[in-house]
Amino acid sequence: MTNGIQSETIDLDGLTTVEDFFNALKKANVDVEGGFTADGKGLQVISRLSGVGLSIAENGGTNAAGLGLQTFSGSTQLSSLDNGKGVPVEGPSEFDLIRRDGTEASISLAGAKTVQDVVDKINAIDPGVLVASFNTTGNGLILSDSSGTGALTVAENAITSALKISGTENGNANLEGTNVGAESALDLLTSLNDGAGVPVGASTLDITRRDGSVVNVDLSAALTVQDVLDAVNAVDPGNLVMTHSSVTESFQLNDNSGTGSLTVADNVVSTALGIAGSEDGVVDLAGTDPNPQRSTGLLDLMFRLRDALETGNNQELEVISGALKSEFEDFNFLRGDVGGRLQSLDRYANKLADEDIQIQESLAEVFDTDMTEAITQFANLQVTIQAAQQIAAQTLQLNLFNYL
Repeated sequence: MTNGIQSETIDLDGLTTVEDFFNALKKANVDVEGGFTADGKGLQVISRLSGVGLSIAENGGTNAAGLGLQTFSGSTQLSSLDNGKGVPVEGPSEFDLIRRDGTEASISLAGAKTVQDVVDKINAIDPGVLVASFNTTGNGLILSDSSGTGALTVAENAITSALKISGTENGNANLEGTNVGAESALDLLTSLNDGAGVPVGASTLDITRRDGSVVNVDLSAALTVQDVLDAVNAVDPGNLVMTHSSVTESFQLNDNSGTGSLTVADNVVSTALGIAGSEDGVVDLAGTDPNPQRSTGLLDLMFRLRDALETGNNQELEVISGALKSEFEDFNFLRGDVGGRLQSLDRYANKLADEDIQIQESLAEVFDTDMTEAITQFANLQVTIQAAQQIAAQTLQLNLFNYL
């Protein structure tokens, strides 16, 4: 998972629930949040950063696709790549490349709708030799060519820029040696391997080249690291090349004789030089992720607008113009929605204020009584009731004899 300049591998080992996965995302600390899609049937990962891309890729397995979170795959629509500008497969540009044998190829991608369509069209040119595939670790396309030993070059144009696969890969991979303490080309062989040295007279350095031929390099007269380099590089100058790295304190071997495996036989000399082993072939031309997901919204559009203005990218400016128009429409809709909600809140506030007044009046009638006035009124009522009772009593006692 890559979010801007932050990158982290999410370890799913031992996770059993979706909540465990969300917790793993938080632990990774790459400014993302896990959640569910609107219909509640899928997972989604949202970036908290504006102005950068979020990529979710495999790490040699299928977990990203299994979770439905992989941001680039064969089913990805070409129209969604390059920040929504898409891949202009119907335009005048073609997928142009110079192969390792020096031949040129122009591949028409007309009619392609998905990334898998692009891969299929490339693989149909020279099946099994020119091969396009998907990166197994990280996102992007991989282009390999076993037609020769030269450089593999993909010309930069609108199509290859959108697919993020333009560039040059110079040839065969190096056979990388291990650290033997070779800090300088002037170091004595006897000082390598913590003073154990290199028994150069015990055997030859046996190399099986990429074209299948075998060379046996005699190092019996070598005294320094530079002597070893000179002896190997004299076999086939410019094609079989041994170099030395003062950073890794090791040897590297490169061979452009063919496309097969480059192998150094394991013996006391090659082991002491740290160069025993095998390297299987050429270095593939690896592209980068052409479909990073960005956080939507005005802030992200402002970042994109800044970048487009700095680079003079008119096509990006056109896309941003349309996106800003859509964003303003959404903003006006949301502003109207918020206004309606505020009116509702005002009505509820007024209603609550009226009810509060009524409650306060009711409470005041009970708890805010003037006791002096109340006692006076109570006394008057008692006198009135007493007088009424006396008059009633006298009236009830009247009979016929009172009138005789």
